[in-house]
Amino acid sequence: MAVKRDPRAGLSLLDVMIVVAIIGLLSGIAIPSVQKSRKSARDMKFVSDIRTAVQSFEQYSMLNATYPADQVPGVPPPEMAGYLPRMDWTARTSIGGLWDWDYQRFGVKAGVSVYRPDRTDDDMAKIDKRFDDGSLASGMFRQRSEGYIYVIEQ
Repeated sequence: MAVKRDPRAGLSLLDVMIVVAIIGLLSGIAIPSVQKSRKSARDMKFVSDIRTAVQSFEQYSMLNATYPADQVPGVPPPEMAGYLPRMDWTARTSIGGLWDWDYQRFGVKAGVSVYRPDRTDDDMAKIDKRFDDGSLASGMFRQRSEGYIYVIEQ
């Protein structure tokens, strides 16, 4: 003789455990994808921000026939106040680390750097592919002491 359940009785413990297991499986599949998408979005924001900064420094150079003096990481050149309105140069970049203006440093005349980002060299090589050759030893985007630099002018 089969036991009849009262339809108003609700879910059994077994029903709840099955639902929890299914949610756990779906989360295990979805969370890595979401994390990868978020990392990719932060990388794209960094690429966009550095291009904006490079254009701003190039514009300054065209109008003033020179570049601003070198600054320490996180400190924008005072002359650039009107040229970098959409960027908070003092805030951490979307990939971690600080923005840095390099003039006559690291073997180049001018460049925009990220100082101590929260990315591995492999991650940065992937970002480099968005700029040029994917090699951090050559091209416009390359490795420098404690960071990475986008070379504006050799």
